[in-house]
Amino acid sequence: MKQPHKKVSDLFSDSSRIVIKIGSALIAGSKTLTVRKDWMKSFAADVSSLIKEEGKEIIIVSSGAVALGRDSAGHTSFDKLSIVEKQSAAAMGQIHLMKHFMNCFDSHELNVAQILLERRDLDVETQSCVNFRNTNDMLLKGHNIPIINENDVTATEELQFGDNDVLSARVAETVEADLLVILSKLDGFYTNDPHIDASNAQHIPYMDHIMDEHKSIAGASNDNVSTGGMKTKIQAVEIAWSAGIPVVLGSGRESNPLAKIRTAKNRSTLFVQNHTCS
Repeated sequence: MKQPHKKVSDLFSDSSRIVIKIGSALIAGSKTLTVRKDWMKSFAADVSSLIKEEGKEIIIVSSGAVALGRDSAGHTSFDKLSIVEKQSAAAMGQIHLMKHFMNCFDSHELNVAQILLERRDLDVETQSCVNFRNTNDMLLKGHNIPIINENDVTATEELQFGDNDVLSARVAETVEADLLVILSKLDGFYTNDPHIDASNAQHIPYMDHIMDEHKSIAGASNDNVSTGGMKTKIQAVEIAWSAGIPVVLGSGRESNPLAKIRTAKNRSTLFVQNHTCS
């Protein structure tokens, strides 16, 4: 891999509109299915700093509704849910998710707004896509934070994004973001799946093209709380690249994840497309 033309810190500095995706495993404990309150508070502090001190526009794509709704719906973290069970859990969990976001950002005197989308809502030829863009722009103009999730309750299989990694990339494309940040359990992309072959898995800090061998390495999620895995993150990168948007993939497990990734205290993988590569 070539050396990057820009550092992660440079991309943050140069980007005015940033989409940040948070995985379910960061929002909820994998065993307890309860909100990681201290983590959410630290994340909110990071976002507040970007908005208030640097004038960034921040859009959050957050998983976690199904995970947070499992207990209320009578399920454990180990249960494999049917579609209707997932939808009922999402209906319950979405309320909890937004309540905690509201509480965390309220301490920074920032308002949040909920936006639930289906795949057809991001079809550029539809009025619903126009409505979404206009609403999103108006929220950002007022220094509010749109928090986006898939509308699991009504989405049928043919209308699903498949995973919020893909949703975040589609959102970034639609709102013409300057940067997509995906916070994950892993701190970037590896030469081998660290869940399967940890001894030979080497971290890759920078990627300027994606080949079939990279896709073959990328696996699915290995638990019932998260839904994507590295496979959908690679799909998200390709969607973002089609719109000329760079992607940062980094670990969000620790407190203040954005600050630590930006300052290289935590590792990440920077995906910036090399247009000379096929």
